Amino acid sequence: MKYGWWSTEKYIMVFEKMGKDSRFLKNITTRNQMYVLGLNRLADLTNEKYKTMSCWAFSIVAAVERINQIAIGDVITLSKQELVDCGTTYDDDCNGGLMDYVFQFIISNGGINTESHYPYKGIDHVCDLI
Repeated sequence: MKYGWWSTEKYIMVFEKMGKDSRFLKNITTRNQMYVLGLNRLADLTNEKYKTMSCWAFSIVAAVERINQIAIGDVITLSKQELVDCGTTYDDDCNGGLMDYVFQFIISNGGINTESHYPYKGIDHVCDLI
């Protein structure tokens, strides 16, 4: 069985490590001590979705990507930036978007470009559909 892109073995390893880390941090915080965590080999880096208020675009695109995966059996990474830039009638650019309106934009637009054709920039930009 796979969990996202992880194998079962990696999932179990990470889950066990998280439990140990959680217990360690709980012990530190109950003693009112400071502790800083950094990146390690188990860390997953996320997209830069929090540079702007465009996390709505990431969640909507993730939903559409999963629907595509179920329908065609393959994951195609879709453009979040297109929704931020071009869905101006349906969203508030980098200040948030309403799911129903954005889905309507996707339908009326005939879909979304791929991430490679319309990459995420983390800013509200002029719509660049060709």
